[in-house]
This record gives sequence, structure tokens and C-alpha cells, in this order.
Amino acid sequence: LTDPGDLVTSDKAHWKKRRSTMNPGFAVTHLISHVPSIADEGLLFCQNMAKHPDKGEVFRLEEDATKLTVGTHIIGRNLSSEKSAYGYNNYLQICIIGKVAMDIRPEARRDEKGNPLSAALRHIYTWRIERATVQYVGKVLDERFARANPETNVPGQRKQRKQAVIDLALDAYQAQGENGSRTFAISQIRALIFAGHDTTSSTICYVRYMLQTHLNFLPRIRKEHDDIFGDLAGTPDVIKRDGHILNKLVYTTAVIREMLRLWPPASSVRQGVWKVMIRDPETNETYPTESCMVWIVSYGLHRSPKVWGDTAEKFNPQRFIRYKEKIPGAGCWPFELGPRNRLGRELAMIESSVILALVVRSFDSSSAYYRLDEHQNDASHHAAEPKWRRGRQDLDGEEACQVLLGPAKPREVNGGPMR
Repeated sequence: LTDPGDLVTSDKAHWKKRRSTMNPGFAVTHLISHVPSIADEGLLFCQNMAKHPDKGEVFRLEEDATKLTVGTHIIGRNLSSEKSAYGYNNYLQICIIGKVAMDIRPEARRDEKGNPLSAALRHIYTWRIERATVQYVGKVLDERFARANPETNVPGQRKQRKQAVIDLALDAYQAQGENGSRTFAISQIRALIFAGHDTTSSTICYVRYMLQTHLNFLPRIRKEHDDIFGDLAGTPDVIKRDGHILNKLVYTTAVIREMLRLWPPASSVRQGVWKVMIRDPETNETYPTESCMVWIVSYGLHRSPKVWGDTAEKFNPQRFIRYKEKIPGAGCWPFELGPRNRLGRELAMIESSVILALVVRSFDSSSAYYRLDEHQNDASHHAAEPKWRRGRQDLDGEEACQVLLGPAKPREVNGGPMR
């Protein structure tokens, strides 16, 4: 997806420099200035959602939620509204997600054994996706590099280009005394766009799922929105006028945090080193980590009774309000901890809060896993086999259990079926 030495794979001094160039664009003070554009994208999302009930159809929620892209914030373009030469909306995101799906999903490789043609076609497809993403991002960056050139820059453009992460990153990169590398920038932006698409879309899907399966919490979050924003029709304008009003969404934030505790969209790995040992708390036996990949399993950690008590498996947003002081600092980390924590964590929280403020009072919905057969021929691979549609499919009692699709996604949701 990206290249060696990018923000994900670099280490030590190289990583520190990469991270420092990206930090300004993700500072909370800068993110607040983007709340109006996030609200506009949320309105488009609501318009798309409103079309489904009129048709009485079952739809995949995440297909709409994924279009809530961070493109405007990252590169200054709304990817959802752009079309490719083939007429597809959100073309860049389709390419990036498609490449990941082809590279790491087990289903993508299951036919390759003993079938050279299948393997060859996969490599051709991934090569075409690779070329498309490089060309698209490269074109955008060429515009940005041109603006950064004092000889071609015109008055007023500098203030405008301060709005996108890539512009702030280029400023920081050049301030460090280095020339902007086109290849480096393409690699970083591709990673940011892919990383940015998943958290918000998964959050929206899972919050809707948890609220519709725990209806006693729905009136509380709707009341908070009534109290803070007033009439639903005026909510977008209220949010646009003052992005800081999102800080008053105490219960909404608790719902998001509780959802992320139960359904973390990603986990983390670290490279083991000779000085670090893992100790078994029950046997006191130690194990070396050198030459090992250490996987921090957030899903298990977040549901551990040793950390969360007897209610570890229960959805209870109140734990982040009433019992906030009892929340273990190292016991819930969907965005990781420490200097390498998730760069876009604040953006994900702001985006999710805005979208929920626009959606929660607008629609009633329910899961439709019992109607998966209606999607068996939609080329998504979901519900493609009869065994996936036979009886109730769940894990720990949850039909929307997580499956691997790049990050962890709700089952059958290249988006969860809704009605």
C-alpha cells in the first residue's frame, strides 16, 4: 500500500521526523476549523441514508459510511463527490481498499492454489490499482508543490492551502531544511487516506448496531442532542457556527468510547527486542520477545474481566461517565498509547460526534442479517456461500461480530445489512 520508510514502517529518528511533519494537521485547534466541512459531508450522508427507507430495501450501511472520507482534510478534495473516467464516485478510496482486500483477505487467495491464472489476474489487478492511486495522489501533490513554490505562488493561496494536512506537512518538511519529495509525499498520503476511512465508518456502523440492540440507551443520546442542538433541522448550522459545542456531548462521547472498547477497529504490533520479556501472571514464567512480532490484542484486553470486572462484556456507556475515575489508563486503548498512538484519533472522535449528531435523531433502523441472501450476488463475496446464510451466525451472541477486511469490520458489512 505504501513504501518502506513511511510513517508506519519507519523507526526512531526517521519516524520522529515523519510524525512531526504530520502533527500540525491533526492538532485539535486545526481540526475544529474543519467541523463545518465535516458537517456538510454529514448532510450528504443523511441524504443518502434517506433514500433507502423510501425504497424499502436492505442496504449495507458501511457503503454509505465509507464515503465519509477524510479527503477534504488530508488533500483538500472531497473524494466522495469526485468521479473517475469510469464514472465511479470515491474512486481513489475504492482503489486503495480494493488493493488491501486483494492482498490480505483470505478469500482473495483461496483460489490461487493450483490455479496460475487466478494468481496472475490478482497481480494484474493490484498493479492497476497501484498505478491508479499513485497517479491520482501524484496529480494532487503536483498542484500542492506548485503552490509551495514562491515563484508560482500567488497572494491568498497560502492561506487557503493551510487547510489541508498535506500543505501543513509540506511546510514542516521544508522548514526542516529538506526539499519536498514527491514519492515520499505520495506514500504518506496514501497511508493516511486508507487509515482514515475505517475508524469513522466502523464507528457509525457499530454505534447504530449497539443502539438498536440496546434500545434503552437510544432515548438518552437523543435527549442530549435535543438539549444541546435544539431542533433537528437547525443542528447543522449550530455545529458549523461553533465547533467547540461538540465538547458538550458528554453522553455521545461515552457511547463512542464504549463502542470502541467493545469493537476496536484495529490492534497494534511491535517488534520484540532482547531486553523485553513477557511474564505470565499466573505462572510467573517469562518469555523472550526477540525476533518475535508482539501483537497487542485490544479486543481481548478490552473485554477482560480482570480489567473491567463482571460487566466487561456488557455495553454500558455510563462506565465512561459515572465510573470514569475507575477506567484503567492502560486498559482501553483503541487508538493505542504512547508516542506512536494513532495520529488521527482526535479527527475520528470529532467526525463520529458530528455524524451521530446528524443521524441519531433522523432515522430508526434495524439489522437485517436474516435477509443476507438478497446480497449474495452483489460481487462483495459476502453471503456468497449458503453456509454463511444458514441459521443465526454470531460470535459471543453478536451477529455483527468483527471480520477481517483490512481493519476489523462488522460481519457482512462491507457493511452490515440494515433496513
